[in-house]
Amino acid sequence: MVLFFLDLRITTKVNKPSPQDGGDPLEKLKTKQNEEMLVLLEEEREKEKQREAEIEFVTDPERRKHLEKTFKIERGLACARIEQLAEYVLE
Repeated sequence: MVLFFLDLRITTKVNKPSPQDGGDPLEKLKTKQNEEMLVLLEEEREKEKQREAEIEFVTDPERRKHLEKTFKIERGLACARIEQLAEYVLE
């Protein structure tokens, strides 16, 4: 059995506002985090399409079972990444 461990920590650096910025740093941070969430969700949507296409024509029960197990792990990792980013976006 192979286990995968990913570093799911998300870090965002907040710079001190400068006169040239012309905006609220907190609002900029929220905007950046929202953009990151949209990118992540789109990436996962594409990966899910690929998973569905890959498993669609598999007829071998053992191969199908293996793919379903693999995809379940991938979905779980994606869910964790999304939830973690959501915590930062909602704060």
